[in-house]
Amino acid sequence: YLLVEEPARRIRLPTLRWLGVGVLLSGTVVASAVLVVVLAPTTTGSGAAARLAPAAPGAQAHLAVRRAVAAGLEVKAVPRNVTPAPADAADSLPPTSRNGCHAGFAAVSQGACAYGDVAARRTVVLFGDSHVEQWLPAFDAVGSRQRLRVVSWTKAACPAAGLPVRNPALNRAYVECDQWRTATIDKIRRLRPALVVVGQSENVASSSVPPDTFAAATVATVRRLGLPAGRMIYLHDIPIPGEDLPGCVADNLEDVGACGFARSDAYTYPDRHEAVASAVRAADVRVVDPADWLCAEERCPAVVGNVLVYRNESHITVPYSRWLAPALWSSVRDAARASAPSPPTQEP
Repeated sequence: YLLVEEPARRIRLPTLRWLGVGVLLSGTVVASAVLVVVLAPTTTGSGAAARLAPAAPGAQAHLAVRRAVAAGLEVKAVPRNVTPAPADAADSLPPTSRNGCHAGFAAVSQGACAYGDVAARRTVVLFGDSHVEQWLPAFDAVGSRQRLRVVSWTKAACPAAGLPVRNPALNRAYVECDQWRTATIDKIRRLRPALVVVGQSENVASSSVPPDTFAAATVATVRRLGLPAGRMIYLHDIPIPGEDLPGCVADNLEDVGACGFARSDAYTYPDRHEAVASAVRAADVRVVDPADWLCAEERCPAVVGNVLVYRNESHITVPYSRWLAPALWSSVRDAARASAPSPPTQEP
């Protein structure tokens, strides 16, 4: 404003001379833009191209995943075909984040939100916050192969646990979360699905909430759903890096091992993590723990094969979720069968 606009207003030049000045300035802008593009740091890997082979179904899926995760810890240079690219990771979102099926802060209801085989007789429902929504790509793939209708009813920053939370973005009590949870539980009960998969972030509640309180609130929701044994699974929270992993990868393209993190540090509230699992098991609901799909015995890699694992500091990318479909379904199906006293009306 001071160096260009104001002096330009005061200068009186003939039209042709103004035209020359304009051409000169335009050329300067173009040259500067080209220079920025040329000199901008790359965010694309320079390592050898890699391929994450599809995991076989059944028990072999778990072995394949563990081997691939362990191999991920040995990767040094980021593969040149890494997907998504670190710069694009934030957009690696399930479709529900774009069409309203992952309810925003103000929303208290959703539509049918069906995926997988939408015409199938058997229905699986995903219920919770974004930490269960991130598994939709895996369940969508499973649903298409196993003839399952997958209904995804999730809400941003709203835990499955039946306790009031405060929303920092709204700067007030998150009453919409309580309203959504009540309404969605009623919808699930009316739907009578073959299986409900409950999940949530353990970080969404304040640090002042004791582990036992968070666990008891989770069990309260499980009981409100009113489903018999074998018709509900609790999908435990994932290990989280606690920092923006794509940003770290972009800064460490030649040595991505620097972005791995210790499995022992992967839970912000380890006591809460353990309390929830114990309480849910005591309520006769099986727990599926995804930790081994993201971490080896001691550390968790940022890249597995050619796939970037995390899209931010606490969610996995769509390609990684989809790749884990065989291992996820094997665990969920086996857990449901093991907990059912007799075959359910609609066996998952």
